[in-house]
Amino acid sequence: MVIFWNGILHHIETEADERIVLWSENMNKWIVARINSLKEDLSKKQEYFKINIQNMDSPTYEDNTINDLLVMKKLKTEIEQLELLLQLNGIFAQDNTMENLLREVGNLQSNFQTLCRSNKVSKRAICNLVIPFRDKYNLTDLQALQIARNELSVAEIADLLL
Repeated sequence: MVIFWNGILHHIETEADERIVLWSENMNKWIVARINSLKEDLSKKQEYFKINIQNMDSPTYEDNTINDLLVMKKLKTEIEQLELLLQLNGIFAQDNTMENLLREVGNLQSNFQTLCRSNKVSKRAICNLVIPFRDKYNLTDLQALQIARNELSVAEIADLLL
């Protein structure tokens, strides 16, 4: 199964991977909803603060002002923490994708070397090995074969596949 998540195409291999991605997507949705709610609360608190500043003659002016500033600081801090959590989740997803990608490339190269060492090297055997990888990542025949032969650096492979 292939899904588009966090701006990256992910190739889901197992049901467990699918559950992790769905959980992460739901967590991201919850975080975004919470951030929006906190921003709305902060906006209301800022408007309320502007109104209360005009009421300097009140005996509780200082206490109310300090309390409002502390509440706004708390809201801003929580918003920043949640935004950082979203960024970290995106980085984790990219790291996990790169790890899986490198594992697939390593398997392809290992299988290609095993095939070349055997007495069963044929065009059909090479195609059976390389074509699924080529199709999965929308590569040309030459690019997929270069990856299988280990003719490209890791950076070049990453540029092609990500």
